Amino acid sequence: MQIKKIVIGLVAFSLSSISNAVDTSAQAKIQTVKKLYNSLLDGSTLGEDEAIRRYGSHELRQILSKLEAISDRNKGDQCEWQAAGVIIPGQDTDLTVNKIQYSVLQNGRVRVQAKNFGQSFKVDFDVKCTDLGCSITDFYTPQSYKNTMTNYARKGQC
Repeated sequence: MQIKKIVIGLVAFSLSSISNAVDTSAQAKIQTVKKLYNSLLDGSTLGEDEAIRRYGSHELRQILSKLEAISDRNKGDQCEWQAAGVIIPGQDTDLTVNKIQYSVLQNGRVRVQAKNFGQSFKVDFDVKCTDLGCSITDFYTPQSYKNTMTNYARKGQC
């Protein structure tokens, strides 16, 4: 009987530890995405590309660098991918940080829901965390930003 109580106690402790680790990881992911939006809405002139570079994975930064090189070779041309309004739809914003809702989906992505000038939008962020911190590996609006930008980079031109 005593062994049964010990086993039940250990199982309960293990399950609570696993649950706490999942909660910590989810919170770290949400905090990363919150930092991204805070940096976009804090009144600085940080644009979406810069925010993606700051909080994005190495792979996302590499893709943006390739696109920048293509753009530099085509000075004066407006490249398709250079439109703003991916993370916050539109040319301008009336969005404030306290009006953004964050949640973690069953697939582990962080969903952002908000309204910009009365228009609802949602963006799902794929965030990976390691011992060194968390970074955004992709986001969906609903299509994959990384796949879309990779396809532009493969073309090699505007």
